[in-house]
Amino acid sequence: MLTQIPTINLSRLWHMIKPGIEEILDNLNKECIQEFWTPEDVYVSLKTNNAVLLLSDDGFVIVQLRNDIYTGVKQFFVWMAYSFDSTRDIMEETQPFLFDLAKQWGCEMMSFSSNRPGFRKKAKEMGYCTGPTTYTMRI
Repeated sequence: MLTQIPTINLSRLWHMIKPGIEEILDNLNKECIQEFWTPEDVYVSLKTNNAVLLLSDDGFVIVQLRNDIYTGVKQFFVWMAYSFDSTRDIMEETQPFLFDLAKQWGCEMMSFSSNRPGFRKKAKEMGYCTGPTTYTMRI
């Protein structure tokens, strides 16, 4: 079960979270994006309540609440999910909990992005539909 971590407790838990964030960052496609974000950006987002840390013994999920700039629809965005045990998938395991939390927080949409090949099929099995894909090019 994931537990929301108050910002006051972030400092003492950061040593557990930062390595996972660094691993996520290392696995991003650097072909187009060399400087995407840093672990420190995540820390600041959490400390300033622009993101929420959900933690369990199995891993962590960091979410953001966003409002669509065109429709105003409140969106629950799963920014990152990390399993301390690489044989487990915390995103899939906590999907029902995250869905309920998004509803509880008054969100109308839930989304995430992933650079994992083949995740499109898994996302569909979890109840997501595929939206537009963003492609980038460095100039």
